[in-house]
Amino acid sequence: MMPSPRPPNPTRTLATNTLLTVYFLLLLLLPLATTAAAPTDPFLLGPWLNTGEYPHRPWKGEPTVLQVEDWDDGTGAAVFMTVYADSPAYVWPTDDDLTAMATKLRNITDKMGRAVFLRYLPEMNGVWMTYGLQPAKFVENWKNMTAVVRRVAPAVQIVWSPNFDLDPAAGGANYWPGADYVDWVGISHYWKSSLMGYPGNVPVPAGDFSGAIDYVYKTFAVAYNKPFVLSEASYGWEEPLKGGAFKDTVTEPEAQKSYWTQVIDAATSGSHPLFRMAFVFEYKKVKRGKGGRNGGGWFILCFRL
Repeated sequence: MMPSPRPPNPTRTLATNTLLTVYFLLLLLLPLATTAAAPTDPFLLGPWLNTGEYPHRPWKGEPTVLQVEDWDDGTGAAVFMTVYADSPAYVWPTDDDLTAMATKLRNITDKMGRAVFLRYLPEMNGVWMTYGLQPAKFVENWKNMTAVVRRVAPAVQIVWSPNFDLDPAAGGANYWPGADYVDWVGISHYWKSSLMGYPGNVPVPAGDFSGAIDYVYKTFAVAYNKPFVLSEASYGWEEPLKGGAFKDTVTEPEAQKSYWTQVIDAATSGSHPLFRMAFVFEYKKVKRGKGGRNGGGWFILCFRL
């Protein structure tokens, strides 16, 4: 039997990341608001926090954090865990890999009493993923993963989560494994002003967020009545690495407000009633501009709230 899509009512947040055969990132959920469309369901907001070097490399003796006893914080907070098959000696996860993963997840649901959401091989439509742009292999592995997880850890809810720019004209629907193999539909989405051709940070244009999520939301979440999650997201604030300034028309707090106001509005206004969770990418990177972006130099890209 498919696990219920109704999210729990957790009480506090916690997050970290690690790597086994595949990468794991986890976030615990915080209720933020209740929608008029679904008055008994809280809208859940969680942070994606970096607690050390990313990625962790256990094959080099670095510690992992998937020890259930470390999570005994006295709360019933739920876990939203992302799994990437992106190791240096990459192969598609095997039955043994999947069974080991599912056993870890079952320990969380059974021993800690936490709800677990598994976001498996996300952004599969992205060229930046080792497993990306391979829809047939992705779907085959996904269905195998679902069979293993539902056998070993049946309480786990499974999240299918492409990048937001899943293109129907380029066979985007070929990544969909079928409604019977998915409990939640999600996406990754960010605003980065330079990628949109601006010389500095600007407010997110009105309606941009809803327009960005609508294809995946309507085609998969609405069509199959699946709850929807913004799996990772934020405004990407850009600034030069070595002094100077871009031609900003907004402050960093104003920029983040322009993004997250649209997110919360979509979740609570009734326009997207299946939108139930969102995760802030609490992370700061150093990037190099490509294709003339930010003059081709190094710059800071900060997603933190």
